[in-house]
Amino acid sequence: MTEGGGSRRKPGPDTSGALAIARTVPSDARLDVVASADTVLAEGAGGGGDTPSNPSQRGDVLGGRYRILAEMGRGAEGVVYRARDLKADTVVALKLLQHDEGADERLQRFRRELQMARKVTHPNVVRIYDLVELPGRFGLSMEVVDGEALDVRIAHGPLTRDEMVRLAHDLARALAAAHEAGVTHRDLKPANVLVRKRDGSAVVTDFGVSRVHADRDARVSSQPDPASPRPLELTREGAIVGTPLYMAPEQLEGHADAGPAADVYAYGAVLHEAATGTALHEADTVGELLRLRKAAPAPPLHGARPDLPAWLCDTVDRSLRRDPGERFPSGVELLAAIDPARRTPRGTHFAWVASAGAVVVAATAGALLVATHHAPPPAASAAAGAPSPAPPTTPPLTFSVANVTRITFGDACEEFPALTPDGTSVVYDGTVGRDSFLYELDLAPGSTPRQLTHVRGWDIAASVSPDGSQVAFVRFVGDQEGAWVGPLDGSAPPHLVAKGPLRPSWTTDGTAIWAGTGDPIAAYDVATGAVKRTMPAELSVKTAITQELADGSLVGVLPGHGASDYTVGGVALVRPDRPATWLLRGQVEEGLAVTPAGRHALVSRGTPNGVELLDVPLDGSPPTSLAASGVEARQGIALSRDGARVVWSSCREVPQVVSIDTRAHAVRPIPVDMARVSSLAPVADRAEIAVVSARSGRSQPWIVPLARDAVPRPIDIGNATASEIAVSHDGTRFVVSIADHGLAIGSTTGDPALRPLTTVGTDSAPAFVAGDAQVVFTRRRPDGKPQLMIVPAAGGAASDFMGAGTDGAAPSPVDDRVAYLAGTVVTEVVPMISGGRAGGLRPLSPKLASGRYAFLRFSPDGKRVVLVRGQTELLEVDAATGAIVRSFSTATNDQLGVPTYTSAGILAIRVAWQGNLWTATSQMRE
Repeated sequence: MTEGGGSRRKPGPDTSGALAIARTVPSDARLDVVASADTVLAEGAGGGGDTPSNPSQRGDVLGGRYRILAEMGRGAEGVVYRARDLKADTVVALKLLQHDEGADERLQRFRRELQMARKVTHPNVVRIYDLVELPGRFGLSMEVVDGEALDVRIAHGPLTRDEMVRLAHDLARALAAAHEAGVTHRDLKPANVLVRKRDGSAVVTDFGVSRVHADRDARVSSQPDPASPRPLELTREGAIVGTPLYMAPEQLEGHADAGPAADVYAYGAVLHEAATGTALHEADTVGELLRLRKAAPAPPLHGARPDLPAWLCDTVDRSLRRDPGERFPSGVELLAAIDPARRTPRGTHFAWVASAGAVVVAATAGALLVATHHAPPPAASAAAGAPSPAPPTTPPLTFSVANVTRITFGDACEEFPALTPDGTSVVYDGTVGRDSFLYELDLAPGSTPRQLTHVRGWDIAASVSPDGSQVAFVRFVGDQEGAWVGPLDGSAPPHLVAKGPLRPSWTTDGTAIWAGTGDPIAAYDVATGAVKRTMPAELSVKTAITQELADGSLVGVLPGHGASDYTVGGVALVRPDRPATWLLRGQVEEGLAVTPAGRHALVSRGTPNGVELLDVPLDGSPPTSLAASGVEARQGIALSRDGARVVWSSCREVPQVVSIDTRAHAVRPIPVDMARVSSLAPVADRAEIAVVSARSGRSQPWIVPLARDAVPRPIDIGNATASEIAVSHDGTRFVVSIADHGLAIGSTTGDPALRPLTTVGTDSAPAFVAGDAQVVFTRRRPDGKPQLMIVPAAGGAASDFMGAGTDGAAPSPVDDRVAYLAGTVVTEVVPMISGGRAGGLRPLSPKLASGRYAFLRFSPDGKRVVLVRGQTELLEVDAATGAIVRSFSTATNDQLGVPTYTSAGILAIRVAWQGNLWTATSQMRE
């Protein structure tokens, strides 16, 4: 769960009374949670009853998985904690319920309802992660949202016109997603709607679980007594489920078949209250409320709020009609009604273009098209030498999904899906221990995967040939590293076609694969391994994923995670004999799918609220967000040839800063709460580290105290994207590489305002030399080869330091020696050491043959060098003799990165991978 980049500071005491729900009728003492930097809200808090048993304290670990960080709310039925999920390494809301009389039956129903709730994956719905079963308790782990409950917002007065427009669309999207998935909420109310502080978007909580723990205090019968004095706060399974104040008449009458149309009524009741500041009908008993519902229809909203758009008032009025047949049948039709541009020809599915963003008033029927365009900033385009984007000519892609289904269930990660041409099966890679193999899974229900490869190591990134007979993939196994091809049916063993780490993709004629090192981009004949075609070398090794178009052009995706050979991310179009055109700049995920008509590419990128899917038109029109589709493709996305099926991987990085004891072969996590840490450097002896992290949704530098619960300090680099950071040996200054802009220098102790140090967009991997007077860094030459450069820290011209084919400099902190990597192919480099009293130039160690190495660093006394071999092995080498002093390997497939010496030992980044494959039917209009 991402907390929108908000502060991790623990909420202070409630001095404003914000912990009390100011405007809601309590329903079933259920705890509805919203956490922010200043406010924690819990419905039913202080509502009486026994407090939950089994209280937990901060630091306790529940079920061996959830470490308690703070209590967020408490009521008669249970308690909610902010907790860290140690397995997923993320912060969650842990909602625990009492295990009392009748709990076994409730637990079974709870499981069923959880299965329903997890079908709804959408940006406007709070995510539910797992069922939690503990001795004496059970509950849920769920997403934490940085914001406040809608009822608290309404307590301060009716919403503004713009707020109402946003709320109407967000709630309609949430209901449409749920109803498409076959889930009815049944308890939509202001207390179950959370408004994010970051952008004002609304998310709905408690989908599918509203009736789970309503039995205990139920008092309302299926035939309410009009004279009953019972308060409107109680529900019971099989009777009335929900909060009466927002119920449709058929719900109040106890009809068991109340379905999506009842949610639509609640939608109208919530919007009516948000617009007027008062509930639709006020009553003291259920019977009285039912009489009002039947006798006094909802007054037209336009009379109370003439400033609101006519379409919004009409939508609310229709939603509140007494007869379910006169309302919108479900959220799908509701969403289509308020945004006609998103209707499909048959009107049975919904499609949308974007979620949060600028609101543009359409010229027809007063409809609203909510869209977010992300054009590359002028400075970035200029730095890359790319022409300005062409005026928009391709209409935005409409894209919707339905029948979302999880299809893999491995413990680690399944990723990089590739559909067979007939769309009936998917090929992917899955992790077992430290190894990754290829599998094929038939998409028919009940199918089991078939293992395609069996060589210990990493086989990843499958690509199926156009005729479906062969599969290409990358193998990371010693000297076998490269792109391999074999028959999909396993009738013959695969064979090596091209060395290099690039993800393979097939040419349209099926005779070759785009693969290799990317220096230059080349298509290799699958039978002979001969190079058949090449593309301009401007992208060099930067292109990680490609797909060939019908005209022979290539679309390329560069993830840009910060490694020295992937310093600038984005999406590019490469045509034969023409310069490459950047369609999108910035960090993106590892996945690419071109739509059937070949006019759009689907890619993903990280945001403060997760991963958004982007529509990138291939004619240079501005990219558009498809986040509202709910597809979070983190490690690969595939479309069938007709576009009717989409498969994606939710596999994600779970980064952690760890302390490594190479003597004891032990790892100790450091309590640093950051997302996707891609660079790390110690800040002298101040118990702080400098990192580059995507914690705020884009990669930027931070100064992070190592003390538990300390608050990281961001370093402002505007809207730019950082990749690596280095700190001077005295801890007073830092240098950061900024994509498309070069290097900048700032202070760690005072004003962190940055000063440009270089202006070449590919400059990366900075490091201070001894004395901190100069900075060494890597620059990409026009031919794509790396070259070590040096520049005065005080400013001035950069000059050549080590020549072409050198990369990743690690200067000694005590003299003028430098360790670095020699070679132009990332899988065939040699660690070297140069200069100093020993003089000359030599391999760092005779025991280290050419291969894949990264992240060299000297020890504080200059006697040892630490580096990473492959992706899972850390080595310490005696800098004088070349002897390998110690080695450390991860026990699983966890990757190691950026090992750094500190006064406490070696800190490093450890990355685990977790996630599964998902499939859905899709509809799109190009």
